[in-house]
Amino acid sequence: MSTNKVGAGDGLPKLYPVPNFRRYAVYVINNDPGNRTDLKQMIIETLFDELENQSFQNIRFNGAFPADDENILVACENEDTAKFFISAMEKLGPSYSTARYIEFLGLVPCSMVLAVPTHSRSEILDILETYNKGLVTEKWAIMERYFEGSEKDDRKEIVKMCIDAESKQFIELCGSELNCELSTVQFKFDD
Repeated sequence: MSTNKVGAGDGLPKLYPVPNFRRYAVYVINNDPGNRTDLKQMIIETLFDELENQSFQNIRFNGAFPADDENILVACENEDTAKFFISAMEKLGPSYSTARYIEFLGLVPCSMVLAVPTHSRSEILDILETYNKGLVTEKWAIMERYFEGSEKDDRKEIVKMCIDAESKQFIELCGSELNCELSTVQFKFDD
């Protein structure tokens, strides 16, 4: 099971899947606080029933994380797995629902431009935290990375992501520009 880090939170420690899988992650939400059944066990049994009855390709999970006392976050590795998982969880009944990671946390879409595209997804976020004290990227979901520009000297990497409201506010207070090693990165928000 891969996690990016454990962050301090209110109550239970917060575990989040690595940035690569956050865009596909799904919360299973207990809508009945009085219901004290073993949610993780129910999820496992439901998944086994679904997988036993049907043939699926490209279904891959990357772990399950306690979100809080009531809910569980499941890291799916791709869109097919996320859709399969959401469909399977409908069988749990009205006491439970699902929500995509990005919607559940109310993440905001944005993009950043990297002048020197040399780092993995996790490394980029770690470097931003190191060079911008107070920035916390543990909830960020990287959606897509691609290159712009044809010349080697003019080539830039664009990283599309979704970030939490606190990070957006932090970045805006910095003029939508953060330090990244020996350069800066520009952020654009899709408001």
